[in-house]
Amino acid sequence: MPYADLPQSEVQLWWTSNIPGDDLTQLRTKPKPLVLLLHPAFLSSDWRKPQLTDPTLNEACYMIALDGPNNGRSKCNNYVPHDYPTQHDTWSEGAMLALFAQALDLPPFHIFAEMTIASDAAEKFAILFPQQCLSLTLLIVFMPLNDPELQKAYMDTAAAMFNADDFESLEEAHASLAYIYFSTDTHPFSISEDDLDRFMELAQHHHSSKRPSNPILATCITAGLRQPPTPEEYARITQPTLLMQGTNSPIVPTWISEQHAAELCNAPTRIERIQGACAVFGGIDYWSPTVNRLFTGFLASQPSNRDGASSCTIDATALRRALELVAAWEKKPSIAKKDPMSMWSYCRLSPAAVEQIKTRFIPNFAQDPNKKSIDPPEGRPRRKYSERYDEAWAKGFKFEPSQRNPTVVFLTKKTEIF
Repeated sequence: MPYADLPQSEVQLWWTSNIPGDDLTQLRTKPKPLVLLLHPAFLSSDWRKPQLTDPTLNEACYMIALDGPNNGRSKCNNYVPHDYPTQHDTWSEGAMLALFAQALDLPPFHIFAEMTIASDAAEKFAILFPQQCLSLTLLIVFMPLNDPELQKAYMDTAAAMFNADDFESLEEAHASLAYIYFSTDTHPFSISEDDLDRFMELAQHHHSSKRPSNPILATCITAGLRQPPTPEEYARITQPTLLMQGTNSPIVPTWISEQHAAELCNAPTRIERIQGACAVFGGIDYWSPTVNRLFTGFLASQPSNRDGASSCTIDATALRRALELVAAWEKKPSIAKKDPMSMWSYCRLSPAAVEQIKTRFIPNFAQDPNKKSIDPPEGRPRRKYSERYDEAWAKGFKFEPSQRNPTVVFLTKKTEIF
């Protein structure tokens, strides 16, 4: 399977596409719009299958889906030993998209991103490398940043996944994550049994606590310490933007899309609300046809290439210019002297955030080589989630505030507020 090697970042990004034979020369010999597909946190590019296999989308565009640096089949084996956690935020992931485009020599493309980390990285890519980004489609779930209770609940769920002592505890932790993503107890069509099985399989397969890339640690850092762009930085986004939001999310109020559209003051923005959809809906059989139809229409309304460029715009000059921008915004000239070919050079974590990573995140999510592995053999799921034993906590996949998981308790209360 294809990998894009980013040697200075010590990252290998796994990618797949709808291009026959993954032959990228067809991007120029048989030109069509190109779309980069980004997946939600705790999942992988497998979640983008409903887009990659959609006949109408396949007719309309080429699509490339990649796994995040710590997710899926991508590799970042020296993540903790090389202190990359203290250099990892969505600015560095935005730069990663540019380095990925350079590695594969991709022409300018549209971006389709789902959930907080992917959407934030896509916007920061558009800020730093505007000539390479043609449009943004964000299935938007920006978690509120000023709610310490919500942050604690999110961290508690991640800790439950990381510290599970047996397979049933691991399933319960992933079930709590499914509650956040899919509002499973409030809408009959939130997610089918097959999709839920697929979600649990991906979570179990790709987020082992023993993986060298530390996916749970990386997700907690990039989501929990996310800092939005300033108004000046948002003003640099001029690409046409489509915001899609489900109306049935337990963590994000429906007005968040209007608020974000106002922040994108220089971007022509369109909002589409998916009635009854949950927080994460782009990869679910019930909702993906609607998502794909809206995205196809949005894509058809865009010029194939706004500036007429047919080749990759990411070169040494563009990378150096982006790094100088980061240095100017941070008022740290030393940043401009870093290696522009390393995604970690673009990080903008504050000293307080770095200290929090060292004293809180890494100790809580450090790998224990002596811990007994509960991972399924050869990476396969032990069973389908729908075939689980009839535990009382999972019966009918209904959660009540009395359940012991703090995320479920908090989010059930929060739903009443929103």
